[in-house]
Amino acid sequence: MNKSWNDRADKDLFYTILSVKNISVISGAEWATIGNHMRSIGYGFTNEGYR
Repeated sequence: MNKSWNDRADKDLFYTILSVKNISVISGAEWATIGNHMRSIGYGFTNEGYR
C-alpha cells in the first residue's frame, strides 16, 4: 500500500473527486467514497488525509 504523496497520487485524487462530485461541497459520506476508491487503487491514507 502506497503511503507516499506524489504527483500521481494528486492526479488520482483529482480524478476520484471528479468521479464522485462534479461541482459543489463534498460531504462526509462522499469523502468516505473517495477514500475507499483511493485505497482500492493502492493508496494508504485515511479519509481525513484526502481532505
